[in-house]
Amino acid sequence: MDLAERLVPDGKHFLFGDGLGAAVALHVAADPSAGTSVDGVVTLGAFDSFDRFVPSVARGLYADAFDNAAAIRRVKVPVLLMHGRKDEIVPFAAAERLRAAAGGKAIVVPIDGEAYHSFDLSHIAPVWRALDQIAAEEAVAK
Repeated sequence: MDLAERLVPDGKHFLFGDGLGAAVALHVAADPSAGTSVDGVVTLGAFDSFDRFVPSVARGLYADAFDNAAAIRRVKVPVLLMHGRKDEIVPFAAAERLRAAAGGKAIVVPIDGEAYHSFDLSHIAPVWRALDQIAAEEAVAK
């Protein structure tokens, strides 16, 4: 975030995370020292709790690791949760649990027809165009 602010000091700063990167994005946005410069978060295939996906024998080691449901409760900016309905690694229900935990700050964008791991990232180009448009409109309004 420090680098983004130095490069574009007056710009909007959106975090994007895919899979485990979604956890990083949510945790950065939830951190009061970094989250103040974050204008929004976009995730793809975010899990709600990492320990749900760890083998039971190792769950104790990861009990507090990447609890995205707890992090999203602390996020103060809008969150867009993109998630494949046929995600074979992180079930779609995880996106719904995150949306519920966000308390009205998040919306879920279902991705139909493809499994998460075969998702072509070019499909999210409209998201970036929309974020650019929002930033441009806000700049004009100021």
